[in-house]
Amino acid sequence: MKSLPFDEQKLRSRQNVILELGFFLGKLGRSRVCALYQEDVEIPSDYDGVLFVPLDGGGAWHIALARELKAAGLDIDSTLLPDYHKDPFDRLLVAQANQNSLLIVTKDRNIDKYEVETFWM
Repeated sequence: MKSLPFDEQKLRSRQNVILELGFFLGKLGRSRVCALYQEDVEIPSDYDGVLFVPLDGGGAWHIALARELKAAGLDIDSTLLPDYHKDPFDRLLVAQANQNSLLIVTKDRNIDKYEVETFWM
């Protein structure tokens, strides 16, 4: 089998990381595992059905992970948001919208960094 040139190869997780992921899948079940990954790293095909959340530089993965933990029945304080917005009231609006699956109507583009549903005016 011929291998790809180095610049065409994708990064992969270390074997111990894959083993640990398998352990959690076996112990908790696929529906209770949420794996974080870097977008340039290959996701193992053996783990279909597992939710993979990309680690983005903006920190939106915090909200995605909190949402999944809440869906799994764990109580998460969604007011502990990344500091994208300096206005504390807007952060409270985002936390409330995230907690209750609400739509935010706004002109503020910083709100979009939190990955809540928005309608732009």
